[in-house]
Amino acid sequence: MNEYVYNRFSRQSKRSKFFSTNQTYLEYFWQPAAKLSERTPTLVYFLGYDGDIPSTITQNLDWNILCIADRNGPEGLGCWYFGSHGEDYLLNSLEQFIKQLVMCGLIHEEVLFFAGKGMGGHAALYLTVRFDAPGCYVHNPTTNLLDSSYIQLKHKSLFENIFGENKEHKYRNLLSQLSAKTIVSIINISFDISTKNKYYSEQIKPISNKSVRLLETSEFNFNLIISTLEKLVPVPKEIETTTYGFDLFQSDFVHKFGVKLSSRDEIIIDEQLSFAIDPYLDRSWRFWFQNLSWLPMHLKDLSPELQKRQSEYILYRWFNHLHDSIADNEFFYHDHSLAYRGMNLLDCLPFFPEHILPEILSHIRDIGQLLLSPLEDNALSNHAYDQAISLFLISDYFKSEPYSSEWQSVALSRIKRELDYSFTPDGVHVENSPSYHHGMISNIHKSLSKVLKITEHESIKKHFEILSDSTSYLAWIIRPDGKVPPIGDSEEKQVSISLAKQITNKEFNQEVEGMRVFGDGYAIWKSTSNQYHLTLKSCHHGRFHRHDDDCSLTLWVRNQNLLMDSGLLYYLEKDPDRIHVRSAMGHSGFEIPKKKPNRNFFSKSARRANVRRIDSNTSQAVLGMYGNLYATRQVQLEGEILTINDRFSDGCISAGIRVNFVVDGTWIHEVTKNGIRFSDKAGRYWLMELIGFQEGFILEETFTSPLKNIKQKALRLSLIPKQKDVQTIIDFGGVE
Repeated sequence: MNEYVYNRFSRQSKRSKFFSTNQTYLEYFWQPAAKLSERTPTLVYFLGYDGDIPSTITQNLDWNILCIADRNGPEGLGCWYFGSHGEDYLLNSLEQFIKQLVMCGLIHEEVLFFAGKGMGGHAALYLTVRFDAPGCYVHNPTTNLLDSSYIQLKHKSLFENIFGENKEHKYRNLLSQLSAKTIVSIINISFDISTKNKYYSEQIKPISNKSVRLLETSEFNFNLIISTLEKLVPVPKEIETTTYGFDLFQSDFVHKFGVKLSSRDEIIIDEQLSFAIDPYLDRSWRFWFQNLSWLPMHLKDLSPELQKRQSEYILYRWFNHLHDSIADNEFFYHDHSLAYRGMNLLDCLPFFPEHILPEILSHIRDIGQLLLSPLEDNALSNHAYDQAISLFLISDYFKSEPYSSEWQSVALSRIKRELDYSFTPDGVHVENSPSYHHGMISNIHKSLSKVLKITEHESIKKHFEILSDSTSYLAWIIRPDGKVPPIGDSEEKQVSISLAKQITNKEFNQEVEGMRVFGDGYAIWKSTSNQYHLTLKSCHHGRFHRHDDDCSLTLWVRNQNLLMDSGLLYYLEKDPDRIHVRSAMGHSGFEIPKKKPNRNFFSKSARRANVRRIDSNTSQAVLGMYGNLYATRQVQLEGEILTINDRFSDGCISAGIRVNFVVDGTWIHEVTKNGIRFSDKAGRYWLMELIGFQEGFILEETFTSPLKNIKQKALRLSLIPKQKDVQTIIDFGGVE
């Protein structure tokens, strides 16, 4: 194993979730052994009904520990790791998850053990048989979910929801499997139930045979499990690691060249190249620099001789950076950086001299091995899509290798999963901003074109053909000036529609007028002739890049921003300014001070956020980010009059909910009898009338970031409702 892969595997402690295509999920916690070897044993532990993942497991440093919890079923308490209505999608996902850990070399089947309690014990027994595991240890397991009293009396409605009419699945009756199969596993079953109890007689006693050891005890913990199972583990042998070689690389050649990345000016490198340079103290810049996204275009523009000398030097410096003990290794293994680096190195292979190709190919193979690991798979995200594409292209390059077909099969299943999830039924990308929508159309078109040249995968081919459905939203979300509004992680800049027109031009050859709702989350009012653009947003479709922007507005009129979102700023998640632009204070929507909004994609209340059409001029948004507190915003646009009707529950009023409007800093405010007049030095103005709010208001300086890394002055108007129904009327007829 190469040291690059070994270092990742040995350091990776991870708490996360993995998904089936049904958008249900299993939660896991992974802790590697203190020192990995080719015979390091792995314990896969399944939690019982409504079990909690342990926060840390530090007492068993000689074993890999993988804890898995089922968060599905009624109220998320579990569904026996099976699925629902007789479909075993969770069970299949679980099996594939473990198989992929075996395939990538992180788990070795010869030393793979299972354990669990109750519902988790059932899963552990089933998978012990499926994997021919050398041993397992379970406590109070269910073994008969077919015709026992337990299933008829204890959880009848639950099991009807799980299994439906499917009585044939082997998972329902472990007794038949364990009795019919020649078991090579050593099975330990502990119980603390009376032997006179019907549960014992139906679920535990019948499983007793020569391969099963029954233990009457209430003690059940990791120390006991491992001390029992470790007797079955052979003496481990340490992994022999290799390192990337430097002796074949030319290291003293420098050729002046420029690198332009991440909305920043070009950097000229005319001294020794270092991958540690960070000229802008900008994490995004370092991300693109270290994933080598600039390298293919840079080498392509050079003469053949210079290509080889330059690429050899650059790759020498990259491997040097990998082995630098004091280097910041954030992007060595970052999921998205790995994906891009693998694809960029593949694109550069024609430019590399032959004598360094073995080291480069070794590095690409190592990247593929890491991408194969389900612990790296950042499911249901644009990251995971690029990871799967990269893994597919790497597997195709190594198609003569015996592992290639398995890698490719995993990659294709992940690509399909991400495409199934990526867009709403009417074609809106599920990430939090218009920029991601625009970027993913281009990304998907380009990458699937490559994939479909290699394989005629029917499902992926269908996704490629229906990509045209995503262009309607793009036609509406682009303002009349050709820019997208800075909603979520979007930048307010010109976007190209040439590819969208190539895919389908039906939305781009006419002036867009009126109102449309997309993705049950965006209402868009747009007039090309009158030059205005209004959005109302409230949705939680994606796992990442979530802003606290339920029921938020943006309003652009004749090249002027009136109401705004704060925009992207930069990707420094713990930076106070980045936290601010994502917060409720950074949007023209609702805020409850000191109450943390819910960004959990799987929360039922958070996903309540939506926008629906009322009539041709009116839409209504629902609040979802504040748990069970209920509020709506109804927006109507007639001519140049915008009417906003907000309605709050008693709980919202008691919690001190505020209505925020973020106003571009170019406007000068003046308090009027009924509200506020905003004007600028050119004589343009717009009026805001306020009804149902407390007297006085908070008007304070803030900032917006319509372009990455740039701040612009803005005002935040905060209003406190004095009643459950309030109204704001905006007249923008003076903006000429």
